[in-house]
Amino acid sequence: MVTLDQSPPLKSKGHEITFDRPLGSADEVQAVIWELSGRLCFELRSQQRLAGGIRLKLKPVIGKAVTRQTRLTAATADDAVIARAAFQLYQRENLTNLRGLGICGIYLVSSAAVLEQLPLFEEVSQRGHRLQTVMDQLKRKYGEGILVPALNLLASEPKGSGKR
Repeated sequence: MVTLDQSPPLKSKGHEITFDRPLGSADEVQAVIWELSGRLCFELRSQQRLAGGIRLKLKPVIGKAVTRQTRLTAATADDAVIARAAFQLYQRENLTNLRGLGICGIYLVSSAAVLEQLPLFEEVSQRGHRLQTVMDQLKRKYGEGILVPALNLLASEPKGSGKR
């Protein structure tokens, strides 16, 4: 029973965006997926939560929105894991000309309550965790837009610009 001064447990958390112009390429969609995954995971880590699955919402220019979801092998707040799973869901649908896209972490659990499986490569896992911690500190201090995945920078370049 929830009293008036208590909030119900958070079951899902997500971000959705509507575009000024439709996204036509898979590269553009992938860049947006990475950006939304980064925002989602930053908030999950800030709230000490992990997502046990994701829900992807795709809004084509013509037709109704399509929503797909999947469970993850382990609950996580790792940007790369969430982004890869979301992009795989997108690839199954083979939609182009999107006017909107959303990613939602579902089956949320407290990170303190989860007993993590020991990683096979402990050193790599610890480095990744330390890197995410430092990145989160920078985002809190300077704002979420301070760090942008390189994929997003490349996606904004015009085709054939010769820049690399």
